[in-house]
Amino acid sequence: MKQKRFFLSGLFLTITIVTLIFFIKSKTPCANSISCIDNLSTVIENGTQGTFLGNLINVPPIILDSEFQSEVLGEDTEDEETVSEKHIYVDLSQQKLYAYEGNEIVLDAPVSTGKWGRTPTGEFSIWIKIRATKMSGGSGNDYYYLPNVPYVMYFYNDQIPKARGYGLHGTYWHNNFGHEMSHGCVNLRTTDAGILYNWTNPTTIRTTTYASKDDPGTPISICKHLQIQDGTTPICINSDEDKTIISNSPEIKVIKTSQDSPEGAIELFVDTEKMPFNRIKYTLSVQEKDSEIQEIFSETINNKMTIELPLNSWSPQNKYFFIKQNNVSSKNNLIFKSSGEKFDEDDFININDLYIEHEIPYTFNEVTGWADPNLLLITTTQLDSDKEGPSYWFDVTNQNFIQLFTRF
Repeated sequence: MKQKRFFLSGLFLTITIVTLIFFIKSKTPCANSISCIDNLSTVIENGTQGTFLGNLINVPPIILDSEFQSEVLGEDTEDEETVSEKHIYVDLSQQKLYAYEGNEIVLDAPVSTGKWGRTPTGEFSIWIKIRATKMSGGSGNDYYYLPNVPYVMYFYNDQIPKARGYGLHGTYWHNNFGHEMSHGCVNLRTTDAGILYNWTNPTTIRTTTYASKDDPGTPISICKHLQIQDGTTPICINSDEDKTIISNSPEIKVIKTSQDSPEGAIELFVDTEKMPFNRIKYTLSVQEKDSEIQEIFSETINNKMTIELPLNSWSPQNKYFFIKQNNVSSKNNLIFKSSGEKFDEDDFININDLYIEHEIPYTFNEVTGWADPNLLLITTTQLDSDKEGPSYWFDVTNQNFIQLFTRF
């Protein structure tokens, strides 16, 4: 009888401990539930859909065989001294990421950090890089299921273990960068994430790359506020009591360009201003005749990116205009409303990003101009050659691509 009672008591104690462990684990915050169950291999699922905020999302395809790595940041990442000076800073108050080599900013990008889950502050380092993986988590209205998350760089420290699943990564399910939109990770535009992925350590040697003693991960500072001082290391502030931002007092050099609409009724201005740390601020403004100048959009970018104002920027009836944003490894065509209004929640439409989302089986070539007040003409090439592909209209109203004809 005593043995039976002893057995039942032991069984009850075991069940209690197991239940308690399960409860504790279920309550542990996690930026990505799949990483919390140790799924750390590269996972690619083309031709499928994801879910974000109750909406089905077309998942952009990833074709590893067609990729090549190009160096776009810094002077020489093979130099050990340069590599040791790499550092990433994330400013939560400004929703910005800065990549430094020494005291020079080599990448300046908008991000989206935790809205449905807090992004931790502190000092971290990258411990693994994964070319693409699946992420899932949340519950109810904020449930998400996202295959093919690109350019994932997971980070950790002594207080935030690897199993919590926090990382930097590319983002295809929203374009609301500069605002909190994540479950704790640091969301980047996919083009920015790709550049950062190829720049950071550990050096990318396969689709899943671990940091090691010989090739440690790039350090990351996540700050509530970031003080950027000209020519010195940024100061990370995680106390709400001290928010004083040190002025850089740059020498102001503004280059002004403009483009009249075809009938001369309205003029588009681009003011390009040199900023500290090899950055450029560009501002788009419009002015109708006998009216004041109206600012449309402003953004600070790395000086390796240029802003081009095409001769055919204006749409017929002057409702829209587009500009070209050229980087070393990418080109983007951005459409704005001349009224300054947003497209839903976005300041502009990035045609190149939408083209990728629509999984069109041709390489985007260039935007050649307006065919209609709502239609932009786009040329393409074949995926496996320089042979011309079909042309498309991009319908701004519906944000769809309409194939026209194939040229041989």
